[in-house]
Amino acid sequence: MFQPGHGALFHNKENRLFACRTAPAAWLSKVQTELWDAINALLNKNLKNVSVQKKNKNHVHGIHLPCIMGYYQQYQEHLMITAWHSQHVNLVEVFNKTKVIQHINIKLDSSLFWNLCITAWFLVEKLPKQIHCKPHVDWKNIVSVCVLIVYTIPSFNFDHKQPSWIVLWEIGLVIQLPS
Repeated sequence: MFQPGHGALFHNKENRLFACRTAPAAWLSKVQTELWDAINALLNKNLKNVSVQKKNKNHVHGIHLPCIMGYYQQYQEHLMITAWHSQHVNLVEVFNKTKVIQHINIKLDSSLFWNLCITAWFLVEKLPKQIHCKPHVDWKNIVSVCVLIVYTIPSFNFDHKQPSWIVLWEIGLVIQLPS
């Protein structure tokens, strides 16, 4: 049974762990400005670009910039770098060297975490209160190893009373965020 502020483990009928929802990470609120600064430096030009905004206006994941960095090999003969990453190699290298990303210990390699997807809203006059993805298949993640970190723009206050959900359609699991 889930209790607010605590984690939860999800097991299948064979008692195999397939999902985990952790308690909110206390350290994350302490580095929110630093994390936003790193994300903003990485994505700022794309977020302000009108043609990029138009391209993503009707995106299957919703109205935001899906920035996918790292590698994938699914259905490919050889390991390949993602399109966004290959178009922004220098920015990704600077982003990966920031203190906050080093602290989180994200390594975009071909071991456990193959890629990192930052979902960012466009820097327009009236910012949305939240980003919500439409139902979609995470086609780059056929193994289904995924970590979700919720971040905020520092001048915004995260509304812990306003819920969002991660839905795993195939197994009928709905995980509410925040707790």
